[in-house]
Amino acid sequence: MIWPMPWQLVSVISIPKGLAMFDYLKGELVAVYPQPARIVVEVAGLAYEVFIAPALVREVADIGREVKIYLVESSGLYGGEITLYGFLNPSQREIFLQLRDNIPATGAKKALEYFNKIVGDIEKFQQAVVQRDVEGLIHTFGFTRKTADKIISALKDKLVQVIPEKTPPTRTSPILEDVIAALVAMGYKPSSARQAVEEVQRRNSHNPVEFLDMLRQALSIIR
Repeated sequence: MIWPMPWQLVSVISIPKGLAMFDYLKGELVAVYPQPARIVVEVAGLAYEVFIAPALVREVADIGREVKIYLVESSGLYGGEITLYGFLNPSQREIFLQLRDNIPATGAKKALEYFNKIVGDIEKFQQAVVQRDVEGLIHTFGFTRKTADKIISALKDKLVQVIPEKTPPTRTSPILEDVIAALVAMGYKPSSARQAVEEVQRRNSHNPVEFLDMLRQALSIIR
């Protein structure tokens, strides 16, 4: 594998503070760096640097192919430039957000460190948290006892709601993603948009719904 050097790339942009939230990037993977783990995705001539869990590097290492990376933006404690963190699907992103937002004294970097430990078997992690299995978190995922206790205390009543059951993809999944992207473009949070769209899908489980109809129904729910 050839790892492009920084001077071989188009300019990597920094996201200015105050810019509207991104839901995902879809473009060409032009670079992968293992230390610290990050990728560069080129979209419409702009290259975005996205930090990822080291465990995901091998899964996105095919330079030149099109990738779709779901994003979380994080700004420094005192403002400044925004850092992008990337995930391979919305469920991974939601787990990261639960780690970051609910565990005391946990910022984006620490949450990514935790996420890197669990990404290989998120369902087993979920089970350990729900069952209050401190020893499982210690021996399976490598957390310290103090951290394991902290994770269970913070997530025992929340994590079960984040990780969906494994279901086969439906024919409407591309429409779902398009509607979510449209809602995010309107200013809604990705998590709220996804919840609204999934509720529309649940209500119409036996009836196919086209894009505009799904968008209208989602707007009536999200508002």
